[in-house]
Parts: sequence; structure tokens; C-alpha cells
Amino acid sequence: MKKILGAALPCVLILLVGCEQAPTDAPPETPVLGLTVYTSTPHVFSDTPMTTEEGAAFNEASIDARIEFSAIIGASATWQEAHAAIQDALATPADQPSYLREQMASVLFLRSRLLDAPSSPERTEALATYLDMLVEHRTPDGALLVALLGEMDGYWPDERVTETAKQSLIGPETFLAKRLNCEDCPDVLERLSKRHNDEQFAQSGDVFLGETATALAALRTLAARGS
Repeated sequence: MKKILGAALPCVLILLVGCEQAPTDAPPETPVLGLTVYTSTPHVFSDTPMTTEEGAAFNEASIDARIEFSAIIGASATWQEAHAAIQDALATPADQPSYLREQMASVLFLRSRLLDAPSSPERTEALATYLDMLVEHRTPDGALLVALLGEMDGYWPDERVTETAKQSLIGPETFLAKRLNCEDCPDVLERLSKRHNDEQFAQSGDVFLGETATALAALRTLAARGS
């Protein structure tokens, strides 16, 4: 279910249970998916934390968005059908804020269907659409950003990949800084390396923290490419 990390970073536990036959463009072993979706909110990047009432409203909106987009993805026979239905839903006025809906739809669709779909120019364009949304809303999911930028490498011009990597840094950096109570640290990765290693992350169960740190290092490398 939904929880607020550090009173700022929301995390939604998504459980997709599929009773229908697996779609033809997804591996047959993945009709049932357990996905943890980390989303960012404007409060994360301001000095004003969410109030209790705002947090409760955000939790409710997240559940509603989860149900909506899980149903869309589950009812679609192909990724193309799901993509079209998601775009239609996102273009339709809704009670939930657009930054939440776009992040929720992007992460669910990418991790459950689109990243595993066969390569094609159409798929790459769809990947770019969701990458742009995640960067715009400053997602903390660095591993997903690295995967998407890897797909764009060789498709987009090098300058666009580099610039997008630069723009994507703020989400993972802010997540790590707040998670580690290290917002005034000169370099959150340097601070992190002194406290943990990959084995310790795994043992502590804080896998996302370790994945985000690894991804942030990769994003910084991409952002510095050519400089």
C-alpha cells in the first residue's frame, strides 16, 4: 500500500494480479506482477512538507490511479493498445493531479509491458514519451531512467541523451538526500559510500536505496559524456 517516505517521498506498492491469458507481446511468465512505484510530488522540491490531510488525499489519489491504469494495462491485448488507451486516459480530465497520473501510468506500463516488448521504432517512440514524462516530474526511480536512456542511446542524438540525463539527476539526488537526511551534504553518493555497500543494502531490505545510488552514478556518467 501507500506510504510517505520522510514525509515527502511517496511510495505506492502496486500489486497487479492477472487472471487473463498473458498478452502476446509480454513474456508468458509475467501475468502476475508485484511492482513498487516511487513517485515524486512538488512538495519534495520545496521547503513545505505535505500536511497530514494532503498526505491522506495523495494516498487516496494514488490508489485510484493505480486501479485505473492497472485495469487499462490488464485489459489490453497488446502494448500498442495499452499505450493508446493510457494516452487517452491521461488526456482526459481527472480528479488526481497530472504529475501523479503520468508517473503512475508510466512506471506501471514500462515495467509490466513496454520494456519487455520487441524492439521497433514505434516502441522506441513510446519509450521516449514516458521517459519525457518521468523526467518532467522528477521521478526518483533512477534505475528506470538509466534503462530508458539506454534505449534512447543510438536513437536520439548524443546531445539529447546527455541533456536528458542532466535533467533527470534531480529526482534520484533529492530522494537519496532526503532518505539519508543529507540535504546539506556536498555529495550524497560520497556520504552513502561511507555508510553502506551493495551487500548491506540487500541485507537491510532497502534495495531501492542501493539501486538508486547505483543508477545515480550511471546517470552522472551519462550527463558528463562529451564534456
